[in-house]
Amino acid sequence: MYTDQQLLQSLQARDIDAFRFLYKKYSPALWGMLVKETSDVKASEQLMQSVFMNIWHNIAEYNQDKCRLFTWMYQLVQIQIKNLQTADRGLTAVPKKSLRDYLFTDRFKLKFFVAC
Repeated sequence: MYTDQQLLQSLQARDIDAFRFLYKKYSPALWGMLVKETSDVKASEQLMQSVFMNIWHNIAEYNQDKCRLFTWMYQLVQIQIKNLQTADRGLTAVPKKSLRDYLFTDRFKLKFFVAC
């Protein structure tokens, strides 16, 4: 069991047990969001994997002074869903940049939602 601060520090130190804990704690809620938004279990599975890979690779960019960890992860889910919807409409997907570019720019806030 981790406190929020311990979990964050452990994740940033690349502790795989902390990542497993994070997955067990938050994956049911994130999964529910994905399935609700996509109505497609297979797409949701792929998006879920992508979301948790993004969390693992970008946890150092998370700033606990700006928002809670779950809020940040929720925003990652929304980015993945938006990219899927854009691709499904045959439009150009959002270019791959760092999460910081997506989450903390005025352009992104206005286009998608208010980021923390």
